Amino acid sequence: MKIYGDLSKLNSKTRVIILIGESGAGKSTLSEFLDMPDNWFVSSSLMIDIITERGLPINHDTIHQIASEKYGEDPYWQIPYMLQVLNETGFLLLDGPRRTDEVKRILELCQESVVIKVVARLQERQGRLEQRDSVDENAFRRVIADEKSETGLVDHLLAMADITIENKGSLEDLQDIAKEILIRLKGG
Repeated sequence: MKIYGDLSKLNSKTRVIILIGESGAGKSTLSEFLDMPDNWFVSSSLMIDIITERGLPINHDTIHQIASEKYGEDPYWQIPYMLQVLNETGFLLLDGPRRTDEVKRILELCQESVVIKVVARLQERQGRLEQRDSVDENAFRRVIADEKSETGLVDHLLAMADITIENKGSLEDLQDIAKEILIRLKGG
């Protein structure tokens, strides 16, 4: 487990942490370890709400379908919900935004933001998704293909990172990184 980048950007003035990375990299696990439930905005949660309202099964395909639909209507449709969390709590932990333009808009609106990229090897990501979501090899290939088309040039999104966490260690290692982030946010 390694951290690269400008860690000094994480400090007591930070108001937004944007976690980016491909499916299965460890963004949500890191968010859980940061233990900020009131500040945590998961980019797929609104899509899951829509899927539930429509009585559809919650899976990769329906999330991808709703994401394509909603972002086609308005590329910034989730921004007001993100800002609501920020305004209500004073801090936003944004887990897995879908689009480069969405991240750029948050960065424009809140200068005290840090983009953290979580990366993991392909095999690790596949294993995590198999365990978490029962994704087989064919479904994993679809996830990768859909992710690239859905996020709008995923490489551009990943290139926006201030800090990179290479998530190839144990859960305890990731938990230690979360503790380090929290210490820095408190000004330590």
